[in-house]
Amino acid sequence: MFRDGSFLMIVLGLDASGERCSVGLRCGGATVARRSRILRYGHAEALVPMIVEVLAEGAVDFAAVDVWAVTVGPGAFTGLRVGLATARGLALATGRPIFGVTTFEAVAAARAEDVEPRASSSRALLVAIESRREDVFLQRFSIDGTPETLPTALPPAEVVSLLPLGEVWIAGDGAARLRPILADRVGVHFCEGDQSIDAEVVARIGAERLLSTGAPPVPLYLRPPDVCLPGRK
Repeated sequence: MFRDGSFLMIVLGLDASGERCSVGLRCGGATVARRSRILRYGHAEALVPMIVEVLAEGAVDFAAVDVWAVTVGPGAFTGLRVGLATARGLALATGRPIFGVTTFEAVAAARAEDVEPRASSSRALLVAIESRREDVFLQRFSIDGTPETLPTALPPAEVVSLLPLGEVWIAGDGAARLRPILADRVGVHFCEGDQSIDAEVVARIGAERLLSTGAPPVPLYLRPPDVCLPGRK
């Protein structure tokens, strides 16, 4: 099924959890195509055409994809549903496995390489995901990607409760809301550059899920959706 072990594995990762819709294709351990678009709305209309474009650029047929990987949250409720439904449909149609990646894991994996060369003594990476509400989605990791806390949602003023004793780097699209509170705190550093989810990283983690003990994707919601049925409050 996977040609010659993992070395020729074809993995497609996708993310629709936030304001950026992203698709990444990895073949044989290397990224061969990717697309990314900033979209506050319209993920459902944009995602499949982006997948088609990425597969065409990589000269890969849908049926040739070995693994589908998708972000499961936390993030925008509608976007998560779009991403999960799309990935599940493709996995069902092709008969190939699908694995979920949390947005925390995707950010931590992308930023760890930037942080590690500068890290010293006690070190940690705090991932902050924008919730578009009063709180921020948070999870702390060691530099090697091991979770140190459970995923949670906290108001920015309470984030200090998640800070370790040593140095900590803060990453993710929710980090901007933490700067006014933590910028002057000793040992706190903010990762620079684009903090959005990279579907190429999602694909890489998806391949690792397959080779370990990965499980099918389950949405990670840290609070109920901000919608209700008509006539209810």
